[in-house]
Amino acid sequence: APTKEGTGALVLDVHHLERQAGGAARWSGLWTVTLGSGAPQRVVMVVDLDRERGIGTLRLVFDLHHFTRSTGPQDQTIALRAIPCHFGGHRWSFVCPVRRCGATRLYLPNGGNAFAGRLAWGLGYASQRGTRSDRAWSVIRRVDARLNHDGAKPKWMRWRTYRGLVERRAAADDVLDAELLAAGARMLGADFRASTA
Repeated sequence: APTKEGTGALVLDVHHLERQAGGAARWSGLWTVTLGSGAPQRVVMVVDLDRERGIGTLRLVFDLHHFTRSTGPQDQTIALRAIPCHFGGHRWSFVCPVRRCGATRLYLPNGGNAFAGRLAWGLGYASQRGTRSDRAWSVIRRVDARLNHDGAKPKWMRWRTYRGLVERRAAADDVLDAELLAAGARMLGADFRASTA
């Protein structure tokens, strides 16, 4: 299955859009993107929000030349809704035009002509497609980035957080050790079979 990273998808984030709109009921702006052609291209965005009722719309007007094909002229309207938070206030969400469910991000992959949710496009994350070793290395890189270069606890970090990170890194090391042992066993088994044949 394709990944969002592998398709060069444009990603529209509702939180970024909400920050741009501020507290206004109506906001319009230009989103400048650079795709396969290398030239800057623009998406016209118009947001209308009824904050009292918790509904709104986002209108997108674009004609983008993506990596392998053009979207053609598009005029897409996407519904927005406010979701109440447990401790008061609300957060905005897109309504995916295909699946009709809430989404904080919408995607326009190469070859597509409309923004829709990740699941509507059948997009996964690269981390979901990797091997156990790939995922273990990813954990190790993320943990190492949060610790000092020698693996020591940074001054500002809580001990509980530090111990959790060390445990996660140790578990990832165990996965890599097991994968290495399994690979060695496969190689030795193949060598053994070849020498006895």
